[in-house]
Amino acid sequence: MTFKKISCIALLGVLALTSCAKTPDNVKNENDSSSNINEKISEMGLDVTSLEQMSENVDDYVKSINEFELDNMKFSENLEIDIPTSISTGKYIIPDKYQDNYAKIFSYYDEDFEESKAIDDGTTYPTGPTYTNEDKNLQMSIGCNGFFYYMKDFDSQKYFNESTLIKTYSAGEAKNSDDKYKLENSTSEISVSEAVDIAQEFADDFVKAADYPNEFVVSRVMVFEVEDSYFYEVDYQQSVNGVNILEYNSSYDESLSALVGTGCFAYICGDEVNDFATNCYFDEQEITGEQAEAINLNDVTSYLSQNLAGKMNLEVKRIALEYCMMYDGNSKESTESESDVSFTYTSYNIYDAQVCWVYYFDETPGAEVFAMVSCDDMSINYVDNRGA
Repeated sequence: MTFKKISCIALLGVLALTSCAKTPDNVKNENDSSSNINEKISEMGLDVTSLEQMSENVDDYVKSINEFELDNMKFSENLEIDIPTSISTGKYIIPDKYQDNYAKIFSYYDEDFEESKAIDDGTTYPTGPTYTNEDKNLQMSIGCNGFFYYMKDFDSQKYFNESTLIKTYSAGEAKNSDDKYKLENSTSEISVSEAVDIAQEFADDFVKAADYPNEFVVSRVMVFEVEDSYFYEVDYQQSVNGVNILEYNSSYDESLSALVGTGCFAYICGDEVNDFATNCYFDEQEITGEQAEAINLNDVTSYLSQNLAGKMNLEVKRIALEYCMMYDGNSKESTESESDVSFTYTSYNIYDAQVCWVYYFDETPGAEVFAMVSCDDMSINYVDNRGA
């Protein structure tokens, strides 16, 4: 059994279940039970605030946090804060048999879809057909676990092997950027903010056309140079029940080996999306409750700073209250087709959706730096993917 060939090497990094993070010795990791959290919060002097109130006052939090004077953190002038109004707590599961939707989805992207060209030889995972229309230079593939990719007028060899990353924009920076680049297949320059709009529109359209249960929101934009022109890679976070999922793995500390990131991206080489892929989606498995409040964002920010080493010179680009998906086993034994693969997003995998404040310091591809503050026990994990 082999993995399906997909259109971007960036997604391959999240296929194996070997993700982890580096947590420096100075970071405090508490292991109190949830029954003691209220007492612990009270002892710390931390304020609990409703998510609805914090969400409604995001602009005030941006202003107040930018006025913080901390010796180890500063804040971007384009600081972006995302706070959902409520969060479903519990576990999520990777689906099976999503490939049953292949005819509907393939037909949507190719009005000349021919059933005979949808091939599934049973030797690849995730299971499901791949479709090619050579006349239109179009290829698509779908998988049982919610995997999907779309590639049209896209030169994989050129864009993957003959290009150079020149700049990365966080979500907030990208949405506000007027920087323009002459793209490979465009007659005019396209701005970074326009690329965000193109990518978001494509993802929203896919969700609607494919009856996809999870949504997508742009998280970062990368500009690549190829020959004498450019192209964009736009990465997304998945969103389930209105809450974004942390998309980045961690790479150097086995204490977070259960943490899994999601993968979804679009490549824009002209006036449209030429390449799009997502690796899975998450269904509800066991929703145990609804979280309507959390530690006040100002207090969390101060708490994080106090528990990180001084003089770290970290710049916060964005802060978000998100799901951090932790692998929690498989609900049934592997099927015959899955028995010889080691795949993060195997059908029936269960994930504990831990709610965390996530502070993003650097989103350079493969070298991300961020911190997670658990809403359950206020434990902190500092993740540095730049290396040991």
